[in-house]
Amino acid sequence: MPVERAAYWNQVMDTLPPIREVTQLRDLGIDPRGVEYGAFLRESSNINCNLCLIYGQTEDESGETGLVGALWDVKKRQPIAAYRVPIVVDAASIEDEDDPDDLRLAQQIAEAQAELDMRNLVRDSLWGLVEFDTADTTTQPSPWREDDRLLPRDQNPFRRLEELLKDKK
Repeated sequence: MPVERAAYWNQVMDTLPPIREVTQLRDLGIDPRGVEYGAFLRESSNINCNLCLIYGQTEDESGETGLVGALWDVKKRQPIAAYRVPIVVDAASIEDEDDPDDLRLAQQIAEAQAELDMRNLVRDSLWGLVEFDTADTTTQPSPWREDDRLLPRDQNPFRRLEELLKDKK
């Protein structure tokens, strides 16, 4: 995916406060002959991204093309949602069916529309996850603060000093 297309993913997530940033996984270190989804999940985990969307273009037996994808919970290694968006070329937008440039332009417009639909589906499903995310109703102790003092200290701060002075005599 070109960088300018990846920027749209950040833009569509701007309205979602829990999403801080969308990061595109680069293909550095990814086997160009093909790779399983686990490699993407490992790389996502390495850069501390807890959600990973893996998607691509596919064609079925009937010749229909589309985008398919899955949103993964990286820590649990489980899919959260699956997506399928058909790529539909609008025949009315093709002025001359014999002109390859017109066909290519119509195909690019259809792919762009499918990607836009995919981004909206992902955004909507993330908003759905946010709605299900609720705070605990019971009071939980903070994992960062304890009731115990970090270093036990005497009530009388001079007592330890007196003991050290006695030992010197």
